[in-house]
Amino acid sequence: MTWITKPRRELDTAAVCRRYCVCDTTLDRWLSNRSRGFPEPNLNGRRRFWLESDLDAYDAAGLGKPLI
Repeated sequence: MTWITKPRRELDTAAVCRRYCVCDTTLDRWLSNRSRGFPEPNLNGRRRFWLESDLDAYDAAGLGKPLI
């Protein structure tokens, strides 16, 4: 059996906002609400990056639905 893995891909803040159709303020709110379980970003200087695989796992767990 052969395992197929996705290449490690990082998404910046703008890409994550587009993925979830939210603004960066909403993304900051999700990060401050630890009970939401949104993945923590990796920091590179002042820029934030998320692993696409972490976001995929978050979505697969059914947590990616927006809370309004």
